[in-house]
Amino acid sequence: MKKNLLLICFFALFAFENLFSSTLYSTASTGFNTSGTWSTIGCGGASCGCTPAAGDDIVICTGYQVSLSAGLITIGPGGDVASITIQSGGTLSMLGAGVMTVKNGGFLTIDAGGSLSVNVFTNNNNSDGVVINGSLLLGGVSPVFTNGNGADITGIGSITIPGDATFKNDGTIFGPTVLPIELLNFNAIVNSEIIEVSWTSASELNNDYFTIEKSKDGLIFSEVILVDGAGNSTSIVEYFDTDRNPYEGISYYRLKQTDYNGKTSFSNIVPVEYHSNGESSISLFPNPVQENTASYISLSQLEGKEVLVVLRDIAGNEIYSKVVISTSNNEIVAIDQEGKLAKGTYLVTASSANKLYSKKLIVK
Repeated sequence: MKKNLLLICFFALFAFENLFSSTLYSTASTGFNTSGTWSTIGCGGASCGCTPAAGDDIVICTGYQVSLSAGLITIGPGGDVASITIQSGGTLSMLGAGVMTVKNGGFLTIDAGGSLSVNVFTNNNNSDGVVINGSLLLGGVSPVFTNGNGADITGIGSITIPGDATFKNDGTIFGPTVLPIELLNFNAIVNSEIIEVSWTSASELNNDYFTIEKSKDGLIFSEVILVDGAGNSTSIVEYFDTDRNPYEGISYYRLKQTDYNGKTSFSNIVPVEYHSNGESSISLFPNPVQENTASYISLSQLEGKEVLVVLRDIAGNEIYSKVVISTSNNEIVAIDQEGKLAKGTYLVTASSANKLYSKKLIVK
């Protein structure tokens, strides 16, 4: 008799909870727990003056950005809500210190064009209700991504994991691209008869290899060389290679990254101007240069022209700049006369008459 009474109470409680559960649609770009955000009528409908509760299905409508900068949203049985759907053009931002957990039996759907930004994301063990056709971005301080044992994430969107994130995948990610590379820079510069290509990654995740590509028109690219990636890395990795058969005139270089499951992504495109017939050019000497030694730039075939010389570090920070009026066909300009540059790699550019010349300077 007691057992039957308990069962009756359980089903009564279940029915009571579902009686008051509903679908809440965002009707304003405000906080997740703000009553003015939600409507039970539909997207853009009149405010219900209510906030999400256990058993509710949440729809973040097109054009609305709902935020929860700190706090927890648990999706699924016994959680804060039953499901969340982010429509195309809708955004849920939890970047401050927001934590989202999807329980087994909960549902998170990010439509194409929709986005979720969160500090800590967990898809619990055996949960299979996460569909990402839009974008999931981890951010904030010490972000964490966990896909639990036996858990599945499906879709055709993307998951972006920054370099300082903790990434744990004991389940399976079907479809969404996990963007694995955080590039700090990508450079291509002329050095005599070759093009030197260099790049630096701050983190790598499941990175198989890089492909240096070049193009005559910036539209159709061809492969130059393959370079093995670091696989998985959370430290800075520097890469360097050369193109010994550059195109004449202006061409374009980019970096293609391929991960272990064949997914690819691309860097920014870098223009390069190369001439093999002795036209205007620049050179650095000595190069490489020892620390505490002066460095100079030679401007060839630029007599009578105004030239802007700029020295930057590998992160792009400007260290030195000077406008020079070249008075000879081989003007010499000191760029670090006192030898104060620290060990590292630098980029020297000289621009004149709508032309840009660049060289890499190495201080040992």
